[in-house]
Amino acid sequence: MLIDLHAYVPHGPGSLVRVVENARRSGLDGVCIVDRNAARDAARGVLEGRFGDYPVFVGVEISSRSGDAILIVPALDPFVTREEWRAVDSLNSRPTLATLQGLAEAEGGVLLLSHPYDRSRKVAMWDRHFLAKRVAGVEIATGGADERANALAMDAVSRALFPVFAGSADRRERQGLPRWATLLGAQAKTQAELVAVLAAGDFWAVELGGGGGRSDRDSGRGDRDGGRGDRDSGRGDRDGRRSEGSRPPHRSGGGGGGSGGRGPRPRR
Repeated sequence: MLIDLHAYVPHGPGSLVRVVENARRSGLDGVCIVDRNAARDAARGVLEGRFGDYPVFVGVEISSRSGDAILIVPALDPFVTREEWRAVDSLNSRPTLATLQGLAEAEGGVLLLSHPYDRSRKVAMWDRHFLAKRVAGVEIATGGADERANALAMDAVSRALFPVFAGSADRRERQGLPRWATLLGAQAKTQAELVAVLAAGDFWAVELGGGGGRSDRDSGRGDRDGGRGDRDSGRGDRDGRRSEGSRPPHRSGGGGGGSGGRGPRPRR
């Protein structure tokens, strides 16, 4: 199951619906809205059935003193619909990472470290992610980050034992095809099922071909930890169908798993 695990919503009426429809048209099997300003509306939309049978998940990205993290809990109401997560969030005093970890555990959810090497952030995790405990995964790349931030994350996180994820993180009003996504090792149709897959570490970051307006020069850049095959070939039909057997083998450490060139090569 291929999803955008890090979706933002641009400001403006109808933007939430457009983000969901863009994910659907792109052939993704689901999308997770983590935009703190849109999380409540997204959660209410899920509970009211506004998105039909298309899987829409909701998390909240919170800035801690160590860097950004995404909190995803199994029950949207009341934690997200009533924004109970704001109890630990303050513009004047960022919570500690330990506080967010404790909140995730209290709600039966998971915590993901996002933007670890993004220099545009006021606070970034950088190499402190190696010391992090009780986190479900670390972000290896986003479509909204610059190439250097993504490259640093690939090099560093591939040496860690954390599962890795990726997403669009795109705030543009006109969003194109996503460049990065996350491959789940099991189907997840509900919020609780997504949390279970993430808690089990059964997911990989995937780079898709042709997304995000990447230049030809960038698209031809070789893999830094040893070639990962054709990034663009065989990634499946855009309506969500992928070729039989394209799911890569599970790997517990860094270095990336192989899909035999039949699909997007995952990073784990």
